Amino acid sequence: RMRSDFQIHSMYVSKPEPNARVIMSFRNNSTRQQKKEQWVP
Repeated sequence: RMRSDFQIHSMYVSKPEPNARVIMSFRNNSTRQQKKEQWVP
């Protein structure tokens, strides 16, 4: 999780105008996908 979050963070920070809400929503979506993957084989 740490590496993926860092990559996403650095990717958005590299942009001229990073949007915190976009980062949070993207991270939340990724966590939801991870939970689904854990439950569904």
